[in-house]
Amino acid sequence: MGNQERYTRSDSVTMKKPNILLFQNRQIAISYLAILFSSIGLGIGRFLYPLRFIELGGNEALVSLATAAFSIGQLLGIFVLSKLLAKTGFDFLVGVSSWILAVALPVIPWYPIMFFSKFFEGLGFGVLTIAVLTLCSAEAKDNISEAIGTLLGAVFLGTALGQGIGGLMKTYLFEVWNFSGRFTALQMSFLFAIVVSLIPIFISVYQSLKARKVLERKDKITISHFHFKDLKKLFLIPSFIFMLVLYCLYDLSHGLYTPNLLVMFTNHGFTEATTGVIFFLGDAVWGISQIFTGKLADKFGNWLPIILSIIIKGVGVIMYPLAPGFYVLGSAFIIVGVAEALMEPARNCEVLTIEDRLKTDEKFAATKHEHKHINFSYARSRGMELGIHAHFHNHEVNKEMILGIFQTAGIISFGLGGSLGSLLISQSVSLEIITYIGAGIILFNIIFGVIGLSLARKRKAVSQDNNNGLNEKGDEK
Repeated sequence: MGNQERYTRSDSVTMKKPNILLFQNRQIAISYLAILFSSIGLGIGRFLYPLRFIELGGNEALVSLATAAFSIGQLLGIFVLSKLLAKTGFDFLVGVSSWILAVALPVIPWYPIMFFSKFFEGLGFGVLTIAVLTLCSAEAKDNISEAIGTLLGAVFLGTALGQGIGGLMKTYLFEVWNFSGRFTALQMSFLFAIVVSLIPIFISVYQSLKARKVLERKDKITISHFHFKDLKKLFLIPSFIFMLVLYCLYDLSHGLYTPNLLVMFTNHGFTEATTGVIFFLGDAVWGISQIFTGKLADKFGNWLPIILSIIIKGVGVIMYPLAPGFYVLGSAFIIVGVAEALMEPARNCEVLTIEDRLKTDEKFAATKHEHKHINFSYARSRGMELGIHAHFHNHEVNKEMILGIFQTAGIISFGLGGSLGSLLISQSVSLEIITYIGAGIILFNIIFGVIGLSLARKRKAVSQDNNNGLNEKGDEK
């Protein structure tokens, strides 16, 4: 009995471990570190990007237009590069390497190279997005919202640290040191970002080797092609339509006002160091909060966190041009960080809800078709052979397809927002007015969020009634 009691106490101690996925799953923890450290160098480069662009002879309109290059890179990362890497396991390594290129190119004193910098930043984001979803679906199916929120949170926490370091370093370090005119303070900042970005390469190599083993026993998520018949099916689902519109408007506003925020704050008298600390506060809150906000989506559904996010972020963005000093602007960034942490896991997990609807409704049956493939083979005894064989396809509308549509719509909207911002700047519209327009677009999404919430509650009520009816029939039998 003594031994049995001792084992019972040991078991009770084990149960007191933190109920946080980051501390429970080793693979998630290693991935978190790889993304976190690689994001620090990216954050330095992203923060100083508009200043470097202008230093090389560009302007605010070109800075906004560069978001289109980011969107193109992200689309290629998701639909092309991630497919090429699907069976290699090197997606994390390639994503991190793309980010290193993104911070290395601005060192070159030629402003058109800045467009390529944004392209590689987007390429890395696209590849890592698929890598994160693949890992989460394989390692944390029961806590997928929390897993996605945790790993995406590593990006925002890392970039937060990088932005804070970038502002302080440029203002208080490289502007003070004398480099005999060889490098500007901004060039030295980007060189430092390269060094920081090289550190997580070793973690990424280890992660890639582990991923290869996972691929042997898990399915790899890729964004597959779809047919327009399948797309028509999706538009029969109201929640899909509202989520698609929300993706488009939300990312359109983001592309509209964010590229030149640093320039606007500098014009208002904030130093790069002060702005860097403020950016750090916002993104750090975003990254840390997202470890926990995924639990809200798991507990209360997806639409309630989305509505809260829209309201909080819209109010926060309105405060950006009005902030008279550090404390007000810092508070605005903090509440926007919380809003972003609420949004990301919830809207990504709505994909799974829509997929469940497709599986349970007969009118969304798989699309079947047959076509021919050319078959080419070679053998020493038989030589070259060329033939044709029939190939049968059975297409199901799944989460990969839904995610691909949402991601594509959001990325294109982000690029359009940057292009629209560039057009408005060229028409002498102030950065402050552009920021207010962005906030208005965000708040407009409340309409779609409320409709989505009401539809989700109706579906839940109908599902409960059906379950109760089945239980009553079972009792009668």
